[in-house]
Amino acid sequence: MTLLQPTYLWGLLGLLIPIAIHLWSKRKVKTIQVGSTQFITETKSKQSNSIQINEWWLLLLRCLLITILTIILAQPYTTHTPDPLAVAYIFEPSLIDTQEEQSRFKTLPLEDRFLLKEGLPKWDLETEIPPTKIIPSYWQLAQEIGSLRADSVVVFSQNLVQGIQGKRPSFGKHINWVSITSQEEKEVPFYAIQDQDIITVLSAVGRSDYHAFAKAKKAASQFVVKDGTISITQNDTERLIPVVKQDTIAVDVIYNSSFATEAMYLESALRAVKGYTRKPIAINVYKGLKNVADPAPDYLIWLSNKEAPEVDIPVLKFEEDLFSNKIVKTISGTNYTNLTQRLSPEVVINKRLVEGVLHWLSLDAAVQRDFDRLDNRSLAMSQFKPNMDESSSIPSKEVKASLVDPLWLLLIVMIIIERVIAKHRKQ
Repeated sequence: MTLLQPTYLWGLLGLLIPIAIHLWSKRKVKTIQVGSTQFITETKSKQSNSIQINEWWLLLLRCLLITILTIILAQPYTTHTPDPLAVAYIFEPSLIDTQEEQSRFKTLPLEDRFLLKEGLPKWDLETEIPPTKIIPSYWQLAQEIGSLRADSVVVFSQNLVQGIQGKRPSFGKHINWVSITSQEEKEVPFYAIQDQDIITVLSAVGRSDYHAFAKAKKAASQFVVKDGTISITQNDTERLIPVVKQDTIAVDVIYNSSFATEAMYLESALRAVKGYTRKPIAINVYKGLKNVADPAPDYLIWLSNKEAPEVDIPVLKFEEDLFSNKIVKTISGTNYTNLTQRLSPEVVINKRLVEGVLHWLSLDAAVQRDFDRLDNRSLAMSQFKPNMDESSSIPSKEVKASLVDPLWLLLIVMIIIERVIAKHRKQ
């Protein structure tokens, strides 16, 4: 037994109180003067002995009450180490989110199954596993896997590239990692772009060793656009994917005479981006202030010594920063981006101005996010396999059990007994 607050043991000094009361009552004798002892009945020795025994029982019970209360305040608990599991099986949730996929593991024991997610929750046949798009961080979960008490641990996962983060962990010899990957090529449509009567369907094509784009142009009449989505049936599975209209992107370049060179190079960079992405980009160049009647742009390039206007669209402005290694530097938390140097042919080429402008425009940011989410590439075990620590062993894990509740119950029972004996003594 271990005490969480051992300083409360000083409360055992309270045992002196019932002992002192008991000794004091022994000394307290009342003398009665009588003229004759003729009519005084002799005290029965058996009754007298019974009274003395009750006194000693009361003293013992009251001392025990103080002792138990003191121990309760000290918060006692016991610790024990549970026996390790024989074999623990850990499954990546995406491998068992359907009954068909679960049937692959039907030959494994039903007990001691866990899910490869934070906390390593248990999985049994009654556990409902909803389809998940969350990819576990394999290496970051390694510490939890290593703390699982089992003679042997078998982990089933897809070893997806997206789940490789952090430092490569070190595992013990009792942990075995099994890679389950599919060599079947999958094509998953995820985005559509409508340009007048043509809809371009974007798909992610790949398997465990590659990931690529695929485009298919189809007549808009083949689809029914409803709530910004279209329905595509593939392998007897219907998918709803978002469809967006290909609108013209307006970019305004406003400059004064001291930034004429920068305006020329930035206009050329925008034309290069337009040719590379094949996006309908309208480039409007203004020397000085633009006409108020002109339509508002989607992007603004501000080349002036004056402060850039406060607008709700992305703004690229000149802010010299000779220590920056980027020609186009994003300011986090704002919609402003800085052009950090004056432009010249050397700066444009060496600092990759066109790439910086393309990144600033972020024309396909939403498409890129969805495309990355569908990345099913996996690492071979030779690259994925964690380091083996020969010195590691099964971790010890102590389980604490508090003794406070049973002691409270014992205290209540002893108080009842003490009251019964005290009442019997008075009678």
